[in-house]
Amino acid sequence: MPSDTVFRAKLKLSRFVVFTMVRVYITLGVAFVVLLYFSSETGDYSTLFIIVALFLLAAACFPFLFAAVFYFRVRYILKQDRLVLNLLLKKLEIRYSAIKRVEETIEKGASGTIEISFINHSGGEDKVRIRPAEKQEFLLKLRSRIPDRSVFK
Repeated sequence: MPSDTVFRAKLKLSRFVVFTMVRVYITLGVAFVVLLYFSSETGDYSTLFIIVALFLLAAACFPFLFAAVFYFRVRYILKQDRLVLNLLLKKLEIRYSAIKRVEETIEKGASGTIEISFINHSGGEDKVRIRPAEKQEFLLKLRSRIPDRSVFK
């Protein structure tokens, strides 16, 4: 009997996310300079500086916090009779017998993903896309647990 195998997800930031973070940092920096300029007229720097510094610190820490949560929360577990997908906000358990198709997808912005079609608990077909860090090893282990080879495309 094969034992449980755990795979971590591959974190890949899109250009949109990176550009959005850069815009947020630039906006906060400009706001800091403008507020610093206006506070220079009143001479009260301390309260304003502390408030803006805290906002800048929070904005700088957010991407690292997101990456840490993503790294520790998202994982794919191949158990003896089912595939368990721990995603950011939900957990899916898919029996190997319910998997109807496993396909590697290569699309713009989603290269290296694996799309899994399966029958959900209500009898309808559902799909989920995952991105394991060790994609080929994940597919090898998954193939060893699903007896029907026609599932893999």
